[in-house]
Amino acid sequence: MSGVSVSHAIMFIASMVVAAGVAGVLVAGVGQVGDSIADRSADTSEQIETDFEIISDPNAEEELYELNDDGDEVELLLKNIGSTELVADEQEISILVDGRLAENFDVEPTEGDEIIWETGSVAIITIDETIDDDLNLETGEDVSVHVTINGHEENIQFRVSE
Repeated sequence: MSGVSVSHAIMFIASMVVAAGVAGVLVAGVGQVGDSIADRSADTSEQIETDFEIISDPNAEEELYELNDDGDEVELLLKNIGSTELVADEQEISILVDGRLAENFDVEPTEGDEIIWETGSVAIITIDETIDDDLNLETGEDVSVHVTINGHEENIQFRVSE
């Protein structure tokens, strides 16, 4: 009889060890899923709070672009209409000019400090051919500029006239 009790005790202890191991793995997995959900919700919240608008007039040629012998230049006015401040940094903003990534451009908020782009304020983005060799504006060409910040996208199109 005592042999049966000992074997039952050994089986019970073994099953407890296995159950504890499985529980530990599940707790770690649930923790990782929870962290992932928290990170994703923070990113989504930032995307929802981010909103801006390109307020440059596509018909105001002298304000929007300049054709120079030493390099063409596009200057965009963007207004932060979201509910959060934005970082005025080239690493946080993606710009495509006619489908080509503009890797070098300047971002300058008109109010506040040089880094924080406050809600309701305007920032000037300057894409200069002396900075970005891919910017080649040709007379008569239709140009599309696509700006993305925190997943929010805006687009402006204009024609380069003589």
